[in-house]
Amino acid sequence: MIRSVVRWIERPRQFENEELYERLGVLIAKKFILWFYMRVIRVKPLPWVYWRYKPVLIEIYNFTVWAEVVHLIIFIVMTFSTVLSIFANAWFLAFMCISVNVVTNLYPIFLQRYNRIRIIEVMSKMK
Repeated sequence: MIRSVVRWIERPRQFENEELYERLGVLIAKKFILWFYMRVIRVKPLPWVYWRYKPVLIEIYNFTVWAEVVHLIIFIVMTFSTVLSIFANAWFLAFMCISVNVVTNLYPIFLQRYNRIRIIEVMSKMK
């Protein structure tokens, strides 16, 4: 059952394209996330040389699926806590939950889907 849910999540939708996610501000989120990983966590991005190899692209594709599922689970939990905050009339807490949820979960989900579209394009040109 979990695999079928993950396959449903990973499948690109008809309306999804790079332009849609660029309009939603994914490139700004991408710059921030890269800055965060390189400066704060000190993780170096994968060199561009490796993008020529299909097994590396498949591994990156699988990582984007995994990362999206993790962010989606956290997004659902945070949304539930936001709803509980609204029912408790804790409006400031609800606003903070929504803000944190959008920044830490929604935009990374958008970014993973954006990257997956790009990876699929590159892999289709490799055949």
